Amino acid sequence: MNMKKWLLPALLSVSLLGSTSGLTVDASAAQAETPSQSEANVIEVEKDGLRFTTTLHGEEYPAHLNYQVEEKVTNISGKEISYTYACSPISIRMENDKGIHLLTNEMQTPCPPVIEYAKLAPGESVSRTETFYPVTMHGSGETNLSIAPLGTYQITAGLTLDIDGESKWVEVKPASVKRVEGQPMLTPQQAEALAKLQPAVSRWMYAHTGVRIAKVTKGKYYVYRNGKWTETDKKSYEEALAQPYYPSFAYQDGKWQVQLYSSYGREPNQISADIQAAQTQILENGSVKVSKTSLGDGYFEYKVSGKVKEKADKTKVYIRIGSAKKPVKISTDGTFQLTFSMKERTVTYDVVYVEASQQGGGKQVYPVLL
Repeated sequence: MNMKKWLLPALLSVSLLGSTSGLTVDASAAQAETPSQSEANVIEVEKDGLRFTTTLHGEEYPAHLNYQVEEKVTNISGKEISYTYACSPISIRMENDKGIHLLTNEMQTPCPPVIEYAKLAPGESVSRTETFYPVTMHGSGETNLSIAPLGTYQITAGLTLDIDGESKWVEVKPASVKRVEGQPMLTPQQAEALAKLQPAVSRWMYAHTGVRIAKVTKGKYYVYRNGKWTETDKKSYEEALAQPYYPSFAYQDGKWQVQLYSSYGREPNQISADIQAAQTQILENGSVKVSKTSLGDGYFEYKVSGKVKEKADKTKVYIRIGSAKKPVKISTDGTFQLTFSMKERTVTYDVVYVEASQQGGGKQVYPVLL
């Protein structure tokens, strides 16, 4: 039962300008599910008057899936104990030998600025279920997310006891779980590239770049902010053109949540898109290679190669750059290669999209960032 609470210093809250335009993009039918509940394995560890009961769902699982850990802590000390917490009474984490943690929703959502005090009577328990995503966070910030590497991850569960006003952290390491290769997953930057293909996002980007946000009139520099044109200096003008908007990322329900925000241009000043992270696999993992070489006078040569995982008669592959879309011939062994040149005038292309489809087998769009 809760005894009392006290406030920590308030956390800084930042509100973005303008309204949000929501867009859901289903890049694949694949879902970030959780391994079957039928594979449950229960492990009990006793320490410092507490029994930690950990329920796992498989000793290994495909790395594109979420993984769920259920933890129950029971007071077996024979006397009442006190404990403290912020987000949740029990802390659960999954970490590999290089210190890389799997992301949870709690890690993306700051805890309330409150410390809770609670007690457990003899025989009483407190429980928690945590879902781990196939993603990790480097430091802090919404652009520091990436796909977590394969391999073995140690599960750690803990609770903070309050003994005569002194905190004592009690933790156990009941098991480890192995993440093995699953369906291919997009990086957040690839998800951003796919989001930019959507008409609503493309229109928003057009409205928040170029002469719509920065201009030179009679030798004076202007940027469009807060609903009006404001005179500025050359440096600020160039910064607006060079970095007109910023991306941020979150991961939820098997999807990358991509948000673009700009302090320039007309409202709405932000737009979001949900991109399925796990893709239907048609292209063989790691097979796609792209190179771009300048030929001079604005011409560039592109070389694209790759391999389809299982060649079928109805398999088709296209290379897309900007508005150009080129078909690629697939060899009998499933490999493909295309070399071509393009002239880039006012636009510099930094993404090549490899689109692969099979009749009845879905579609995979794989962005290659140059």
